[in-house]
Amino acid sequence: MFGSNRMEVQFSFVPTAENINEPLVLPPAQLVEDYNIGAVILQAGPALRARIARMEVLGFTVERRAGPYVIMMASE
Repeated sequence: MFGSNRMEVQFSFVPTAENINEPLVLPPAQLVEDYNIGAVILQAGPALRARIARMEVLGFTVERRAGPYVIMMASE
């Protein structure tokens, strides 16, 4: 799977039926569980190390670096 330079990504948009007027704080661990998130894509920048550390706490590991992006996969 990681032997080529090609990467396929599928994004989903789930519309909400209710109007949200106030910002919500969503716990990352709960989001990972509720939406069965198996991978994350992070963009390189000053906060990259901190973001990687936060994702590692949630069970993700760095699998590949592709240009300015880091791909992390959920542990089994």
